[in-house]
Amino acid sequence: MLPSSYCHLARVLLMTDREAEARDQIAQAWAHRAQASAYVIPRILFFQCIFAMFDGAPITPIVGKIKGALSGPPAHLDWTIQPMLNHLRSRLGETNYQFLNALAETLCLSSAMPRLNQFRQWREATAISA
Repeated sequence: MLPSSYCHLARVLLMTDREAEARDQIAQAWAHRAQASAYVIPRILFFQCIFAMFDGAPITPIVGKIKGALSGPPAHLDWTIQPMLNHLRSRLGETNYQFLNALAETLCLSSAMPRLNQFRQWREATAISA
């Protein structure tokens, strides 16, 4: 559960505007992903997607990894991430914010996945193994 703990810490750090430390936590989570439950991998990638958006970097490869992770063993579990997304909304921009909302919902409920087809970011990504 170490990778999950890193994700929880990253969420708190982003809520307190400590982005550099949050990035370090997600790097640690990724380094320990072999120990992660199936639902944690897409969450790590979700944070990587946020950081790529902040950096103006392409998110398609990350979204492709999320798609790949969601096509494997059950990777959905309730997640309270909305307060963090609301906190980051102005930095993300409305388009990214709306996409991340839909993605976060899908990480909680597999039945929400069809909603992602509304977003270019999802449609353009090809599922790949993480």
